[in-house]
Amino acid sequence: MTVSRASAVVFGVLLVLNLALPAFHHDLWNPDEPRIAHLAQDMVRHGNVLIPEVNGEVVFEQPPLQAWMTALCMLVFGAGFDRDWVPRLPSIAFGLGVLILVARTAYRLRGPGCAVLSCVLLTTCIEFTVGFHRGIVDTGLTFFVTLAMLQIHAAVARNEALSWKEAVILGAAGGLSFLAKNLIGPVFIWLVLVAVVLRHRSIFLDRRSLRRLGVAVLVGLAVSAPYVAAAALSA
Repeated sequence: MTVSRASAVVFGVLLVLNLALPAFHHDLWNPDEPRIAHLAQDMVRHGNVLIPEVNGEVVFEQPPLQAWMTALCMLVFGAGFDRDWVPRLPSIAFGLGVLILVARTAYRLRGPGCAVLSCVLLTTCIEFTVGFHRGIVDTGLTFFVTLAMLQIHAAVARNEALSWKEAVILGAAGGLSFLAKNLIGPVFIWLVLVAVVLRHRSIFLDRRSLRRLGVAVLVGLAVSAPYVAAAALSA
């Protein structure tokens, strides 16, 4: 598939517009969007930033990353019945981030044609496409898991240990995936990493690699620890 770089960019812009525009044309969908919007509004009104609250009651159903980002969007763009699109802006941003990560990786591996085809195939996944214009936590989870997987892939492709930068990004992505949707993100990331380590022992089981994996663990804990500690104290 031969595609010029300029054509790939134009196609990418049109694809993003096609995915994002529905977010501006429908009301909040039950059950997730009203809940997240309510949490974010309460943060904006009462300053309950670290631990979300509704009517004075602490909410532990899910970590608050999506609510934090929604509250930030509300501060910038406002909130109300004529602003139903505002709670969807984080999902649009995360969805765009996933497309960029996929396109960038495919472009480096096989060129612009592969980048275009990879994004097209990604949009055939109905949950990704729908999540692009819904204010839900899954799109953020997808972004951080994808970011983590690409750090592991980069090391394997070079047949070398994770760089310090990759280790930090891997750890941060793991911690943020927890803040996006509980343990499912970091558990998935580390199960994949364990499988890769066992398959490529010569890369990952020397002293230098283990130090960098240790840094990844510490970064992940540092990212998630403030919320976990605050939640434990509020329980």
